[in-house]
Amino acid sequence: MCGIAGIVSFNGKNVSNDEIQLMMAQMNHRGPDDKGQFIENNIGLGHLRLSIIDLSSDGHQPMFSDDSRYVIVYNGEIYNYIELRKELSKRFTFRSKTDTEVLINAYRNWGINCLNHLNGMFAFAIYDRKHKSFFIARDRFGIKPFYYYLDKDRFIFASEIPALLAVLNERPLPDKVSIFDYLMFNRTDHNDSSFFSGVKKLQHGHYLEIIHNKVNIF
Repeated sequence: MCGIAGIVSFNGKNVSNDEIQLMMAQMNHRGPDDKGQFIENNIGLGHLRLSIIDLSSDGHQPMFSDDSRYVIVYNGEIYNYIELRKELSKRFTFRSKTDTEVLINAYRNWGINCLNHLNGMFAFAIYDRKHKSFFIARDRFGIKPFYYYLDKDRFIFASEIPALLAVLNERPLPDKVSIFDYLMFNRTDHNDSSFFSGVKKLQHGHYLEIIHNKVNIF
């Protein structure tokens, strides 16, 4: 179990290191082994790591591609990463034994079609520093969580809702319909809503792109 967090500012305002740290502090229990941040102008990413596959510092996140163009924060496990690594080694040189590096190179190789090659549980965000765009995805069964809040100024995401609440200007109101569905029918994954109005979850098997400050969900 790891924790991921991020802020994308649409209004030209730079993301502060303090904001990402505040989000990560709400999820310390998710990653006792390591933590890292990436701040670049209007983009901020944070990661809390529970080391499982590669226990060395080579698995530190946010992780960069070898050309430094792409940055990833990732929570999960790719079960077929050894097979994918073997295939991708024909084009890329690997510096670690992590499935994280396999994932970022899978995206470099296949783009959004990398999802068709992945067998595992995951929630991840990849930032393209050249095109200033994001690719974000969640596994087919929704095993790994991904919550977000979107308004005209910012897109904020995290593995847990408290991390989002920590940086919102106002605490959102309860979503009474979601609370009713849970109490009456024990339903929580039938739509993208959460117990808080405006706080959404990326539904399982879906991906999201942020291009030119526009958020599109597929």
